Amino acid sequence: MNKIFYFDNKTDTAFIWNVKNNRDLFTMITKWNIQMLDTDTFICNEPAAAYYDKQNYSYYKNALREFAKEWQYNISNTDVSYGDMLAWFTFFNKYGKRYGLLREFTENGII
Repeated sequence: MNKIFYFDNKTDTAFIWNVKNNRDLFTMITKWNIQMLDTDTFICNEPAAAYYDKQNYSYYKNALREFAKEWQYNISNTDVSYGDMLAWFTFFNKYGKRYGLLREFTENGII
């Protein structure tokens, strides 16, 4: 589905992590400070400090909301296949429903 490139500053080592499902993608979004390169490639710079401080409903909701904003900005500048759009729609629909963001995502044109 997606490839995540993680660069460890302490050891100057790069890692590739293949995301196999929506749960892995959601874990990546909430656990790491990420930068989106294109529709299916991300760079993880470091663990998100807030992830270790507080892992609750509002944290996950805000992390998903912020990722959706960044995704919407980046997706508008790239060509995306219908298959990729369906995968993203499924992801945002599933987790938007779980965290009460469906209405917001619909109003903002994410789903």
